[in-house]
Amino acid sequence: MTANYLYGMTGNKTQEWLQKRRQNIQDANYSKTVQTAILDFLDAYNADNIRLKPPVIQGKDKRESTLSTSSRLSYASTLHRTAQHFHEHKKTNLLTCTADDLNRYANARVMGTAPNTKDEGLSQNTVHQNQTAWRSFYQFHQNHPNGVTVEVDPKGVTLVDRDETHVDERDIFDSDDIQSLRDATQNKRDRALLELLIYTGQRHNCLRQLTYDDVRPDKGESGVLYIPDSEGMKGSKGKRPLLGAQKAARDWRRAHPTQEDDDAYLTHIYNWSGHDDIEPGDHLSRQSFGRIPKRIADRAGVEKPTNPHQFRHYFCTTAIKDHGMSMDTVRHLLGHAADSRELERTYQHLVDDDHIENAELDMGVRDEKEQSLTPAQCPTCNEPLQPSWSVCPNCEAVFGPDAQRVKDETTETATQDALNAHTEREKEDLQDLLSLLRDSDQLNQLVALSNALSDEDDPFGIE
Repeated sequence: MTANYLYGMTGNKTQEWLQKRRQNIQDANYSKTVQTAILDFLDAYNADNIRLKPPVIQGKDKRESTLSTSSRLSYASTLHRTAQHFHEHKKTNLLTCTADDLNRYANARVMGTAPNTKDEGLSQNTVHQNQTAWRSFYQFHQNHPNGVTVEVDPKGVTLVDRDETHVDERDIFDSDDIQSLRDATQNKRDRALLELLIYTGQRHNCLRQLTYDDVRPDKGESGVLYIPDSEGMKGSKGKRPLLGAQKAARDWRRAHPTQEDDDAYLTHIYNWSGHDDIEPGDHLSRQSFGRIPKRIADRAGVEKPTNPHQFRHYFCTTAIKDHGMSMDTVRHLLGHAADSRELERTYQHLVDDDHIENAELDMGVRDEKEQSLTPAQCPTCNEPLQPSWSVCPNCEAVFGPDAQRVKDETTETATQDALNAHTEREKEDLQDLLSLLRDSDQLNQLVALSNALSDEDDPFGIE
């Protein structure tokens, strides 16, 4: 079963497959001790299980996090397959094998020489996932008071490198593509969906599962959305800015057919009762969600890939390359772990592009960078916008993540200084600084200055 297939499952379907896998483990011909060790591990990381809990993190007074249903299914499949392999082909088992045994098995799966493995071998990503499951299994039994004795040192399991993931820069949207897509939307729901893809960089599963109450266009400077606490969020949590999607999100919220807090935010426009029992308020299926940007692109004549994940690549590219956002900030917005290096692997081409562009700017053979997240016309008040603007000078709508960053950082600095201000001159200087944040022209200049200063250093945090 592939990871992509699991990712598209509904929660109920994933749970059904997990129950089947548990039954496979219980009916397996390897030892009952191994079966129990696997099932205890799965139960401990199930948030709904009260029999066992994850172990306490060493040195900290808190437990490890539980795992989603899809992750437990993936781990169950890996452990079941590995236990079967050792039972059938080795004079050992999952509990008595060594890290060297696992490393040899992993290498054989990559090379295609392991039993029941295709001749060309498995992808390094797949084997990396297997090794992650092994490490988690042995760490649990080493650290949990109910764990069994194991021979494997989890650190001895050598993780293979993941396959390189590259983004073809020729497929990244440009400003003309984005404007054509906007012009081709035909209703407020589709416009909100499009702008959320453009400005938030969230996975389709996150946007698809948003409820009406999760989207708050009038909260904060540019509105926020709250990451739903459900399957497929891959560790994402908290809230994210709407930025330039604020107006479209507000317009659809007002036109939403039910306006019930617990109903899907991006729901069906029409009442299809009697046709697959689909009604307004229901969540869109993964297939329905994916078809919407594809239909918009067909009408717009945009021939680049328009699957929802392509917009995630667009957001990353523009946030990093055009707005100078740090990798750490982008990692947080996208829901990547703080120590993940997925962005560096996926967007390595941006490092070269940035240095080439800066060199051309310095030599006078290139005009200023275009801020791709800034539309040609403000969607809130229709004010014509310059590509370098991150804030509308008329209505102060925020488009670029850098504008929000500069505003937040300057406000924080002013707040700290206000606590230490003693003289009237110091207080007047603070009032002048805060007035700059209320003047969109001045704020655009502050953003440009901030980006210029950041260009003097490595904006990617990579030496």
